[in-house]
Amino acid sequence: MKRSLYGWIVTLIKIATVALILGISVFVYRIDTQVTIDAAKRDARSQVDHAAAMLATELAVRETIAKSVAVTASLMPEESEDAFTDLASRMTEGREDILNLAYAPDLVVRHVYPYEANASVIGLDYREPSEFTAGADQALEANAPVLIGPINLLQGGGGLILRVPFRQAGANGAEDQGLVSLVMKLDKLVEDTAILTTLEEYSIAAYSGDAIVAENNLVFGSMSHCGPDALLSAFPVMDAIWTFCIAPKAGWPVRGENSTVIITLAMLATLTTVIVFVVVGVLRARESKAKTQLWEAIEAINDGFVLFDKDDRLVLCNARYRELYSASAPVIQQGAKFRRRRGK
Repeated sequence: MKRSLYGWIVTLIKIATVALILGISVFVYRIDTQVTIDAAKRDARSQVDHAAAMLATELAVRETIAKSVAVTASLMPEESEDAFTDLASRMTEGREDILNLAYAPDLVVRHVYPYEANASVIGLDYREPSEFTAGADQALEANAPVLIGPINLLQGGGGLILRVPFRQAGANGAEDQGLVSLVMKLDKLVEDTAILTTLEEYSIAAYSGDAIVAENNLVFGSMSHCGPDALLSAFPVMDAIWTFCIAPKAGWPVRGENSTVIITLAMLATLTTVIVFVVVGVLRARESKAKTQLWEAIEAINDGFVLFDKDDRLVLCNARYRELYSASAPVIQQGAKFRRRRGK
């Protein structure tokens, strides 16, 4: 019964040891996977922040263009349309996303570039609300640039309208309010910022305002990219908040960078442990068999057989020995000392 219980205990210890090795391996594997995922998301966030910075920079450049046009044109109140065209063309050179630039020194459009395609805008009064004056009141009231959009442009496609207010000296020393409006084509602006090429390994979308109505405020990409696995990054664009949705096209990592090493080491550790248990078991079985054979051989001896160690303590004896010294049989036990005394 004792040997059977001992065997069960040994077996449980072996199982617990293997389970501990596997448990530690799984824990390390999960930690490594999470570290890899976190690193991938940090890298993605860093890249999307860089993309946002590029977009903000391009919009800031266009704001500077609008302000420069306002300042330059205000210094030449009798400027002709040709002179304004020359000024605007030089200011917007190389920026194909800018569809038109309107200058309204007294809130009435006096000049527009390019003139041929936008001549009908001349005379537009921003003080009269219409679909063509959206955001003008907001910019004038805040005395700060306002970005309108994304919107559907009359020229086709999605676009943005930048309203930049300015003040200039008017009659009798008073200040008059003015407004420069700059219309941009969204897809060309995104192309100029090189966002999509910079983030080509990612599925990416950007929307303005609230995610609930993001489908109507999509800057670029597809809202299908804004799934539960997407990383969201919001950033300010003038008076608005835009949000990037970004996720790797191949998906976030499902295994850690060191997963192969961890799995290999776990297998080696488990295999080594099992081999050690097997070898120890085989050696113990051989030892037990050898002891059994030795004991059977000793018991088979017709004469009494006894063995004492160097300290004069009984190691073993056979049944024949006990029979020969039956009177002392009660004290013939393993570990008992044999003392010889003369006269006894």
